[in-house]
Amino acid sequence: MSEQDEGQSDPVFTATGTVTVFGSWVGAQEDEGCVGIDAFADLRPGTQVRVLGTSGRELARGQLGDGTPGKVVGNSCTWPLTVAGIPDGKDQYRLEIGHREQLVKTSEELHNGVDLSFGEQ
Repeated sequence: MSEQDEGQSDPVFTATGTVTVFGSWVGAQEDEGCVGIDAFADLRPGTQVRVLGTSGRELARGQLGDGTPGKVVGNSCTWPLTVAGIPDGKDQYRLEIGHREQLVKTSEELHNGVDLSFGEQ
């Protein structure tokens, strides 16, 4: 490692946003606030959120925070998401939340905040 490289690292950023589930796919749990149920049972506080490169290699990992019931409409649950330490400079990333299908997001989308929703409003 040269002196020039020492102490330098690639720039990273933190992606934030929300995940909202609408309809009968949410329920309340005393110790966890609201949680997804049935097909969305994997969505709850602490659910893993992974950011991968387009090749599928994991770049960073975060999680969903505590869900807020009714933040958008009465029968909904919204969880904040945070993933820190994402290497900057890529055009596209894959975003994986729980057992949901991976979503392709641009760098701009991740920088500006990701707001995802599932179910019917």
